[in-house]
Amino acid sequence: MEILQALAALVYCNGSKCQKIYLPELLGKTGLLMKLSDLAQSDPEVRRAAVHCMANLCLSVPGQPYVEEPYQNICFQAFLTILPSPESSDMDDITFCMLLQNALKGIQSLLNGGRMKLTQTDELGALLAVLKKFMFHGLPGLNIEMPTVLYPTPLPQYDELLCVFSMICITTTLKAYLEFCFSLGLLA
Repeated sequence: MEILQALAALVYCNGSKCQKIYLPELLGKTGLLMKLSDLAQSDPEVRRAAVHCMANLCLSVPGQPYVEEPYQNICFQAFLTILPSPESSDMDDITFCMLLQNALKGIQSLLNGGRMKLTQTDELGALLAVLKKFMFHGLPGLNIEMPTVLYPTPLPQYDELLCVFSMICITTTLKAYLEFCFSLGLLA
């Protein structure tokens, strides 16, 4: 656990510097972070710490290079797999909220700083469904059942504008959600 915390601190804003040597070992098909962040991981704290490392790998500082696109896609798919998964019985509420927060921060880093483009309608639809589901997460008595994918209506004459507007809405919603959770003390 401490090793994952140290790794998260080491890769914070340094994802692009790790690309050639370490990213295949961390994010490859049999990569360490992929194994530890998998839904089959039995220790919820280890899973949360692995997702935290992935989110830190995706974070970048303006003016520095971003993580290469294949690794952005790997992380994005991992975050989208983690977010809709149900809370396991052996995971406490705080750990689950921190897992969600790390996955959401990773997506925010990819979309904002990483300049990732969502080209597939399914990716955008899955992200919209997840954001809609967690927009009110934690409010007492509210359980929102959502489809796994929401399909945005394509408007050919407004495709580029719609894509930009969707990205603005997603990042604004994500930021508002995180600020709301922080104000309630749900996230540290």
